[in-house]
Amino acid sequence: MGVITEKSFSTWDEAARLALVETSMQHLDPGVLGWFSFVEDGYDKTELRNMTQGIIERELKKEFKAQEWHGLWWYVPIPRTKYVQRDLPRLTFEVDLYFSASVDVTWYYLGWSYGNCRMVPCAVVAPLHKKAEKFSVPLVLLKALAEGNMADFQMVEKEKGWTTWHIDGFDQEARIPDSLRDFLSSLSGKSLGKSLEKSGLIGPAMGVIVNDAMVSFPASTKLDLPPSAAFNEAEFVSAMAGLGISKSKAEEMLKNLPQDINLEMAIQLALKNYGAGAMQQ
Repeated sequence: MGVITEKSFSTWDEAARLALVETSMQHLDPGVLGWFSFVEDGYDKTELRNMTQGIIERELKKEFKAQEWHGLWWYVPIPRTKYVQRDLPRLTFEVDLYFSASVDVTWYYLGWSYGNCRMVPCAVVAPLHKKAEKFSVPLVLLKALAEGNMADFQMVEKEKGWTTWHIDGFDQEARIPDSLRDFLSSLSGKSLGKSLEKSGLIGPAMGVIVNDAMVSFPASTKLDLPPSAAFNEAEFVSAMAGLGISKSKAEEMLKNLPQDINLEMAIQLALKNYGAGAMQQ
């Protein structure tokens, strides 16, 4: 992150894609970021503008000895998803707020006194607020929203952009953004895990776990999957890495796994044997 010279853009979509690349989150569908645009509303607009301008000026001064600049910027929320298995299984979302700026820099490459200058297009990407928003949604609530069956849940608070639900067995009331609720409500019969995986919010390995919980929640963790080709060790290690499990630990898990099962079954059996705890996407 910082200054990328000889680069410019003019739309929010381009700004979002650049921020995703610079944060190594390019697996996310840029359209998903709109679900988290409410994060920007939690901050004073003047404060955000002053912070953004200050960071741009600081970063440009690192790149150019003397400069003037003008340009535009867009605020980009970057969500990260964690699966937490303990107590009542849930997905936890942490959202960082970044900006992507497209600016033109007047670069006096021989110094101010000489007057020689040229215009340099630059992009600047930087964080404004890390963990700007954090919320957790129990899988049982995700399932109910996706299936349109909310009879067992009580809405206890409604505010702009958010709804709070009371859930028995959860250690706190679940407050979720309406944008995510609307997405879940639109699934209607579609696989929740696959839909979240397609959006990029979770990876394939986490998608297996979510689908498992959706099928058998809350008592069982066994999922009756159709047979498929046997997994290979590289696929398994990669899947475990997506859950925050080290290569050495994954290789240790492999020693106790049968080799004639598919990848999904291997993941489930490994997590059952060793425990999942909290897994970071």
